[in-house]
Amino acid sequence: LYYTIGRPASAQRTSREVQLYENLLRKARGDANLLERWVDYERDRTQNAPRRELLEAAIHRWERDNR
Repeated sequence: LYYTIGRPASAQRTSREVQLYENLLRKARGDANLLERWVDYERDRTQNAPRRELLEAAIHRWERDNR
């Protein structure tokens, strides 16, 4: 884990980010590597976006593509 100001980075995540991550992880059927590939794809499209926005974009794309 990465540490920032004495706390692990995971402890600094917002509850909304955790909810988004868990939602996307369910969509990836528990495959965290797939989830990270989806997030990386969104990162390539939207430079400098916060992780929360990348998760939201990946969820939106998944929902649009799986109607």
